[in-house]
Amino acid sequence: MDNQNSYNKNLLKRLSELERKQDALNVEIHALKAEVKGKGVVQAQPTMVAAPQEIVKTEPAY
Repeated sequence: MDNQNSYNKNLLKRLSELERKQDALNVEIHALKAEVKGKGVVQAQPTMVAAPQEIVKTEPAY
């Protein structure tokens, strides 16, 4: 059961990492859409950047 708990914990870490990356990409998408809509003119906006995260490799528990 410890293997399953460890596997689940690693999956949750990976999910959290992917959600942070998704948030950063959504900010970038929003800025790009504004740029296209404004024909190349974009107001300077603060950009969120996801902090580098440690990559956790997981192996399935069998």
